[in-house]
Amino acid sequence: MHPLASEQRDGLGLRLSDRFKDYSLRDQSAKHTTVSESADMKTSSSYGGHSALVRMRLLLNGRIFRIAQMGPDFLFVESPGDHPPARATIEMQVDDSRRTWEVNLPQGMKVEDHRVALGSIG
Repeated sequence: MHPLASEQRDGLGLRLSDRFKDYSLRDQSAKHTTVSESADMKTSSSYGGHSALVRMRLLLNGRIFRIAQMGPDFLFVESPGDHPPARATIEMQVDDSRRTWEVNLPQGMKVEDHRVALGSIG
């Protein structure tokens, strides 16, 4: 019996124990590389795409917080501060295109917690 035959695998054939490891998919004809610096992400690909520079930040009471990750109802900031519940603005720039929108921070922000809950403005 093959030594990997007894290991559980997901639908892509990856071992479940390796699901959260960083994989770099490479073959002889193409490569995909991702480089992440802080809240800026630059992705390059030889699959015919282009490199995009992405910047995300939270503007709150005159302060700027770099956003490391954003989900539908939360975000992670790099250096959180203490702030009570308030409205804030998210600014996202992809290459030369910039978009801003207002969000509600129903639980505010705590210096010891990088996760910030988002609520809709309503």
